[in-house]
Amino acid sequence: MKILAFSDLHLGAGQDHRGDALADQSRVLEQIATLAFERNVDLILNAGDTFHRAKPAPAELHVFKRFCEALAALGIPMVAIGGNGMHDAAPGQKSALELFESPLVRVSRTPEMIAFPGGGPNQLGVAVCTLPAAALGHLAAAGNGVPRADLAERAVDLLLGCARQLYADAPDDRPRILLAHQMVSGASLPTGLPVEQVGSVVLPLWALEEQGWDAIALGDIHKAQILQDVPFIAYCGAPMRHDFGEQENKPGVWILDADTEGADYEFVRLEDRRFVTVDVDLVAEADAQASMNAKVAAGELTQTWAISSDETDWIAVAIGQELPLTDAVVRVRYRATEEQHRRVDHAALQRLVMDAGAHRLYGGVAWEPVRETRTRASGLDESLPPLAAVDLWLAANTVDDGQAAALRALLAGWLETV
Repeated sequence: MKILAFSDLHLGAGQDHRGDALADQSRVLEQIATLAFERNVDLILNAGDTFHRAKPAPAELHVFKRFCEALAALGIPMVAIGGNGMHDAAPGQKSALELFESPLVRVSRTPEMIAFPGGGPNQLGVAVCTLPAAALGHLAAAGNGVPRADLAERAVDLLLGCARQLYADAPDDRPRILLAHQMVSGASLPTGLPVEQVGSVVLPLWALEEQGWDAIALGDIHKAQILQDVPFIAYCGAPMRHDFGEQENKPGVWILDADTEGADYEFVRLEDRRFVTVDVDLVAEADAQASMNAKVAAGELTQTWAISSDETDWIAVAIGQELPLTDAVVRVRYRATEEQHRRVDHAALQRLVMDAGAHRLYGGVAWEPVRETRTRASGLDESLPPLAAVDLWLAANTVDDGQAAALRALLAGWLETV
């Protein structure tokens, strides 16, 4: 049976970064529907966090409605599971996802086994077992008064026990696939941070593996990654980049050919906007220029090796290294002293980015101030009277007489008040 799996669409997210994220998300869903048709997919699995908010805007609901209609026209069923609390309704409340339930769309917000019959003598069908996201508080309520310190461990035991029971309930004459919105050990975030460092409830990979599943498709982590080849255990990842934290992501979906021996798999990339960050350290650039110019003065380098002193040019060169920027969301950040900042032509850099075809320059050209450090005065310690300590610091930092006198008088007044 051929299955397409995706997750973490987060319809409605990314508006701040892209400006028109919903249009991009609509195009991604169109790609998924087209791919399902071209690859003769029999079933689609949606591993959670379909919407970004528990109460989506009408336009976001409309985009997903069109996707469901496209699948219905193709006759392709879909199983979609509930995601995290901030992106799905709380247990006992109706989820926006449930608005789309139909004979071809099965929405699962509690663990269950869903058996799909085969379409012919050579197609076995499949048993999809769901393990949607579950808040720790609700798992704790099922834990019969477990001490708070042991809640995470108890939650892991409950979830693994639930998955084990689902596997036992599924018919063994067809592939058994677990569709879950959970954190699993061995995975990492788009930033590279291991999930063990960010989640309190992390299911051990080895414990899921030994249950005997033919494949496990996971949601919650936005980075597509294979945790194990046989059986196939992988995060679907988000089918599009949502923000700069995901700029290194490679968005796509999994295509699985599943049978009772396991699943052959292929990751298919989807087209999406790039996120590009240009970071420039003008303080370091100035130090490099000073070093080069010193070598030119010493005759170690010819004049042609001298570096330009134009801060705007330095940033422009860094932008040029990221070309092409066609349709990309771009942010430009530079670290500089206040004096260097005054020489940066922000308008020229903004024009450069947009003329390169960028979709959007996010946040303008952002300055990270570098404050000049003052010299530490030798002999300055707690044994000195306050005014003597100030006099020593003023002398060490060559503060001019007028400012020094004003500062000393201000401090003397404060000390008298105290």
